[in-house]
Amino acid sequence: TNNGERFYRPNLGSGIRNLLFEPASEMVRDKLHTTITDTIEKYEKRVILRKLDINVIDDGLAYNIDIYFSIISSPEFFNVNIKLDRVR
Repeated sequence: TNNGERFYRPNLGSGIRNLLFEPASEMVRDKLHTTITDTIEKYEKRVILRKLDINVIDDGLAYNIDIYFSIISSPEFFNVNIKLDRVR
């Protein structure tokens, strides 16, 4: 979500949606990486981010994002895979 979209939590958000309309490049990929990392570390105190992989797919029209994390009270690792693309 973007900032201001969540009721009672106006500061919660990442602004990733704005990056989807930029041409795919290393700079945008790095900005996505920084934004996702900062958002998880700031708003999700129950997890430890272990690794974040972002790859450009579909001829630069989408990103494949793999988030590897562990829950603080558990030694188990988890992976979430997200395909992030713009909706026309």
